[in-house]
Amino acid sequence: MSIDERLDPVTGLYTKHVFGLLFNHEIGRTHRYPSPLVLLRIAMHYDTPSDDEILGSATMRITRLLFTGLRQVDVPAQFGDDYLVLLPATNESGGTAVGNRLLQRLQSEYLTQAGETHPLTINIGLAAHSGGSSATAEAILVQASEALEEARQRGLNAMVNYREIATLGI
Repeated sequence: MSIDERLDPVTGLYTKHVFGLLFNHEIGRTHRYPSPLVLLRIAMHYDTPSDDEILGSATMRITRLLFTGLRQVDVPAQFGDDYLVLLPATNESGGTAVGNRLLQRLQSEYLTQAGETHPLTINIGLAAHSGGSSATAEAILVQASEALEEARQRGLNAMVNYREIATLGI
């Protein structure tokens, strides 16, 4: 597999396929050496009319935020219209801190279209696993996706931890 097949050509983030391989690798590691991991699923929103130039600008800002706001061992990926970030050896509170830091840094990001300034906003779904043999990539991805849907329901720049909605039975 060439470097061009491993990285999204627009963002430089890992592709869905490569992310899946790395995610399964980390799941295997947590089975053998129980250590926590966190998955963030991030959706971008902007309140401007759909425009390829604006979308490209927003995508690059999110990408820059991921590259500058994560550790080298973290795994950011393009996942359709969303982004996934795998945080190996990170517990739930560490994942929450990363998510909050991303939200905080994004609050200063704006897009300009036709002389108007628009905020760039995101929602984040967080799923954490404490490690061990019960961890599966599929279950963690489903949990992060469900948490993201709840974050979207709560409004812009919201982050939801799957544990919150599992506890409430949402």
